[in-house]
Amino acid sequence: MQFPDDQIEEMKSLWPEARKYEESGILYFFLPQLRLPDGCSPSQVDALLCPTNHSGYTSRLFFEQVITSPQPRNWTTTARIMERNWHAISWQYPETNLRLAQMVGVHLRAFR
Repeated sequence: MQFPDDQIEEMKSLWPEARKYEESGILYFFLPQLRLPDGCSPSQVDALLCPTNHSGYTSRLFFEQVITSPQPRNWTTTARIMERNWHAISWQYPETNLRLAQMVGVHLRAFR
């Protein structure tokens, strides 16, 4: 799936080091040192957004490690992507037609 250039540029304005990555026909956006909501430990981690359906979810935000947050979360997935292990929580949201940056924000809401 292709995303409009303005959405990719918007992501890069928020996360300048963001870059597109494709593996096995699946599109990801690598977000190095993504800042997490207050109260999370660590406060920054590498993250990987999959903006399309992945393992039964509308989109997924993978993290390089399990995050401790004020809201305990159900860490359900470990995936091997980009020759690294990634972790994701069980998190669905009802919103549709979100922009890429909005998807990241919706996923981060799970940790507040």
